[in-house]
Parts: sequence; C-alpha cells; structure tokens
Amino acid sequence: MFGNLIGIIIINIILQAPALWYSARNILGINRVEFMDAVKITAVFTIVNLLMQIFIGAEVAEFFQIIAYLYVVRRYFETSWRNAGLIALFMLFINIVISLLLMGPGLFLYIR
Repeated sequence: MFGNLIGIIIINIILQAPALWYSARNILGINRVEFMDAVKITAVFTIVNLLMQIFIGAEVAEFFQIIAYLYVVRRYFETSWRNAGLIALFMLFINIVISLLLMGPGLFLYIR
C-alpha cells in the first residue's frame, strides 16, 4: 500500500510540479515562487486527495478537493484566492497542452 502511495506521489511530482511552478511564476512573479514550493504543494495535495477519496468517496470528494487545492496553493504561495484560482486554471491549461503534445505522435502512429 505504501509503495503505491509513494509511486503516485512521485508520478504527480514529475507531471504536475513543473506546470504548477511555471504557472505560479508567471502569475505571481519570478522572485516569489520556488520550484520546491511547487513540489511540496503537489506532494501535500496528492496525500490530501488520496485521503479524501478513501474516507469520503471519489464522487463526493471532488468539490472538497478543489477547495483543498486552492487552499494549499493559497497558503504555500501566500496569495489571494483569486490568484490561487488563476494559478490552478493556468496549470490546467498547461497540462492539457502537454497532454495533447504527448498524445499527438501516438495518435498519428495509431491512425496510420
């Protein structure tokens, strides 16, 4: 069980921390954001997310996960709720673009 948890945390750090760092850096400024803050936020939120899914259930926990994520971003980056929401939306956009770029070659090879 703990091996899976550590694996999920590592994968989320590799995939989400750079996007969170880049989006926070663009919204809050270069001097206010460190990469390790993004890594900590990703690790903490991954654990919170898994605990919510275990104790509350995945369907019910979705709303609380959004609020918890905005709260964690707001606390670590010491910013407002508005900026935390902008950071989350920009990070979502970055993750979608990266997913499409990674999916493109595979989709091209599959169609051929």
